[in-house]
Amino acid sequence: MNEWNIQSRAHACEACQQPFADRQGYHTLLFDVPPELRRTDICEACWQKQTAQADPAPAGFISHWQGVYEAPPPVVDAIQKETAETLLRKLIEQNDPRYAPAGYILAVMLERKRVLKVKEQILRAGQRTFIYEQPRTGDIFTIVDPDLHLDQLEQVQRDVAALLEHGLTPPPPAEDPPPVTAAEAASELAPTPLERLRPTNLPPVSDLAALQTRLGYSFHDAALLRLALTHPSVAHEQGAPLQHNQRLEFLGDAVLQLALTRELYEKFPDFNEGPLTKARAKLVNRRTLAIHGRALGLGEHLILSRGEEINGGRDRSSALADAYEALVGAIFMDGGYDVARAFILHEFGAAFGSLDVIPILENPKGELQELLQARSPEAPHYHVVSTTGPDHDRVFECTVHHAGAELARGAGKSKKAAESEAALAALNKLRAESCPPADHASPKVMPG
Repeated sequence: MNEWNIQSRAHACEACQQPFADRQGYHTLLFDVPPELRRTDICEACWQKQTAQADPAPAGFISHWQGVYEAPPPVVDAIQKETAETLLRKLIEQNDPRYAPAGYILAVMLERKRVLKVKEQILRAGQRTFIYEQPRTGDIFTIVDPDLHLDQLEQVQRDVAALLEHGLTPPPPAEDPPPVTAAEAASELAPTPLERLRPTNLPPVSDLAALQTRLGYSFHDAALLRLALTHPSVAHEQGAPLQHNQRLEFLGDAVLQLALTRELYEKFPDFNEGPLTKARAKLVNRRTLAIHGRALGLGEHLILSRGEEINGGRDRSSALADAYEALVGAIFMDGGYDVARAFILHEFGAAFGSLDVIPILENPKGELQELLQARSPEAPHYHVVSTTGPDHDRVFECTVHHAGAELARGAGKSKKAAESEAALAALNKLRAESCPPADHASPKVMPG
């Protein structure tokens, strides 16, 4: 961790030595001066002089950005609660490689909370290095990426939670601890500082047991569930052929389509392919799948890349919809089709399971034309037969005709609405006429 450091903003121009005034603009130049990265802060006048000379960039120059100097507040002698930022500063001061993963996670947390801003990302000696700035103080944090693997992330996040809870001082031991024999002591490896700090009562960061309770299904192979929750961005960031959830998403989409198609087919025997296809599309689309994913709380369990985490990937509808399909695929692989189908029908029960009408026809005029042209090439015709009410609250009545006969009537606040109501009434009439007599009412078409 010897390449990790914090470089504070200068209080005076490092070219002309003039002190910065409060709210004065300044320029920061970053140089690679082995074995470290070094910053230089200069005032606007000196920056203009340097750029006017049109000299080539100095050796080791990496980056440049502008800032606004803020006079430091008066020092107060007060006890302050440990924060992620103060903890990160202490870890860097410790310069202990064992704290490198925790420091990296803290930096990511601070970036997500907009406490730190990434100013530069470079590759040095084969390691990715991030240059963060604290905009309020102007301090620069140099943080080396420890290249954590997926199986390490959960433990490091626990370590961070322990450090935030107890700081660098381990919690006091319980009162009157039982004596430890020499044999017991010899059988245990000496704990690392992080292990001494780790509380035993913290729940795992990704509590898959709680998620499985919400699912109503316990996986025999938990690896399938973890795979369903692994976003493709993880593989992109690692630059390695890591498995992620896209294959399970592909499988889950097919299982969803099959289960809901069969249910529609059996529940509505009087409808042809067109209405059934549109009904299925209304039940299974990116928006509805994201809603189901949010309801299950999938976002909090997603395994994301650092960049996707920072950019709000846990609540992104596309990520939730993909994870939901992958989850269905994982249940299918773990428990078989019958288990997956039961899960799907339970999930879609409110929107589907108790339906006695088909939830489609956002375009009843189109549906009516499709139905009639299956019998005759002639299209239906619409006529406004009356208009009632004041100018600001008109009601239109419309009829729909086919082959010279009136099929039905409808009313609405506009001509378009009246035509749609007429088409809907005609569809229900034609469906009823085409159905054979039965002891129960025929299913009706309802607007979406």
